[in-house]
Amino acid sequence: MDQTVFDAVKKPFHTVVHDANILLYPMEEVRTVVIRVMFHAGSWYESRSQLGLFHLLEHMSFQGTALFPNIETLNEFEESHAISSNAVTSGRSIVYLFKLPYQSIEPALTLLEERIFNPTFPESELQREIKVITQEYKDLNFSPSRLFEKKYSKRMLGPSHIYNQSPIGSLETISKATCAGLRSLHDRFITPAQMVVGVVGRFDCDHVLERFSTILESRTPHPRINVPIIPPKPKQDQYIWHKMASKSTGLVLRWMITDTDQWTLRQEIALNLASYLIGGSHQARLFRELRQRLGLVYSIDSDYWFLPNIGIFEVAASVANDQVDEVVAVINQVLNSFISEPIPSEDVDRARKYMGLRTMMRFDSISDIADMFLTELFYEDRIVVPQEYVQIASMITEDEIRSILKQFLLSRPYLGAISSQNPWKNK
Repeated sequence: MDQTVFDAVKKPFHTVVHDANILLYPMEEVRTVVIRVMFHAGSWYESRSQLGLFHLLEHMSFQGTALFPNIETLNEFEESHAISSNAVTSGRSIVYLFKLPYQSIEPALTLLEERIFNPTFPESELQREIKVITQEYKDLNFSPSRLFEKKYSKRMLGPSHIYNQSPIGSLETISKATCAGLRSLHDRFITPAQMVVGVVGRFDCDHVLERFSTILESRTPHPRINVPIIPPKPKQDQYIWHKMASKSTGLVLRWMITDTDQWTLRQEIALNLASYLIGGSHQARLFRELRQRLGLVYSIDSDYWFLPNIGIFEVAASVANDQVDEVVAVINQVLNSFISEPIPSEDVDRARKYMGLRTMMRFDSISDIADMFLTELFYEDRIVVPQEYVQIASMITEDEIRSILKQFLLSRPYLGAISSQNPWKNK
């Protein structure tokens, strides 16, 4: 593969300031700054009596701070400096996001300090936010796709596994929440040791580092708290069905990947190439067989993701209700053929080039740059620039691609269906 088609991307500056990881990527050619602040916190850190409290904490951090006593003054300050902000809570993180014109970097850092470190958790706003989250809970937790996903996750991981704990929590726990309890949670987890910051765009590095040093120096130091690593306890029954009135079946096959914390970056890239070749494009094996040759599906995709020390590989398609068994058989046939027979070199080269070019495209977006570098640093404790991905991909052999799949594709998948009739009732 000709690597000259890939522009070299500079490596971001990374340092540790008062226990917080700080990543800076200055870009003088733009007029925007994106700041992402991630904390090692979220629903996977919660006990059964805390379910949903990190999400509620995130909501309440927008309701008033020491400098801005209510949401109105916060919103007025944001608007006067053209700052947009948001936050999101997941199992493994709370993320605060800020986007602003470069002229507003100082006000944005003031807003960041206030919202993250100085929320007042006003008692007058707590019940209203609980009502808001209650409605959010109803909207999210009772959709057919969400209910299906919960069944699938409980079957693969075990019914009480912490990775099944939704950030939105339980209504019982949320209804009993107190501002004092939220402050205690905040003091324990919203600390520099749990914190990873990324700043991308037009700004002065020395000034930003000095400001973060000032923001963080008065924070009480705490040791880092890590999410517990708990092995899954999968159920033996590998068939999952959720009933929904539909003229077609949403078909999902998933395989569990074990010991992924021991994987190298090279193995992860090999899996990326494998997933693309199997179900990542109109040239992929599954699409060519099931759509182009047999006409059994409109679309079919493969994907993968990682949890602490485990991964999930997925093939998903929408199929006719009476053709589920046929499609499953063809999927298994295609996958078995893929791992058994050498992959043509032109297919591997095509996958490498696609991966490299699509990665480079992300560097047209300031938000994508921040997301790419910061999530790697946060979850994997590493910083990788695109040309490193390309270089590693160029050395991966077709045998490596097939070998990485053999680690899990030789086991039986979990088969899921969301449909009007149970396609597995006779299994």
